[in-house]
Amino acid sequence: MTSSWTKEFKIICQRLLFRVVEVVSSVLFWVVYHGSGEKMPPIENLLLLDTATAIAHKIRTRKVTSVEVVKTFIARIKEVNPILNCVVDERFSEALEDARKVDEFIQSGVKSVQDIEKDTPFLGVPFSTKDCLQVTGLSHTAGLHCRRNVKAPQDADTIALMREAGAIPFAITNVSEVCMWWESNNTVYGRSNNPYNTNHIVGGSSGGEVRFSDIWDGS
Repeated sequence: MTSSWTKEFKIICQRLLFRVVEVVSSVLFWVVYHGSGEKMPPIENLLLLDTATAIAHKIRTRKVTSVEVVKTFIARIKEVNPILNCVVDERFSEALEDARKVDEFIQSGVKSVQDIEKDTPFLGVPFSTKDCLQVTGLSHTAGLHCRRNVKAPQDADTIALMREAGAIPFAITNVSEVCMWWESNNTVYGRSNNPYNTNHIVGGSSGGEVRFSDIWDGS
């Protein structure tokens, strides 16, 4: 009888302790994370709201230059990345040079708009990729501290194919360690923040990339 009562008492104490920990944790998390954090600056250039295919069409039909597009996206990154910490490496200068070559090629009239669309459907469009795919000369850490100084010696096949399609790589985005965890936080670049509420995480492993795409919509 005594043994049975002791067992029940332990169970009650365990449940009570669990409840106390749950309540205290909830209060602490509310105190620390209840706000919405920093607000994202509003979108000023509507190019940021266009799809990749729409931008590609505007570039090859000379409604906008590739340089203008790349500069617009670079400016937005510089504006919000101090808040979100999504981009961990970049090739902005090289991307602008690539964009200038694209504009010169289009202006030359060597190919028709139809041929450009067929051969290089994303000509002049900037794109980013997560820090686990190789882009020549850029960070290739996969979020691992032991790889903090590693730079990609060559492009991954997917990046090479994007280049063949005319796209311009210009940024590397944050990931979780080894791309295996549920938030994009690591000891190399730190944590990426959610643009909807910078007190919240962004998920993983492509958290930096996903939130990076969200920053164009002004959230």
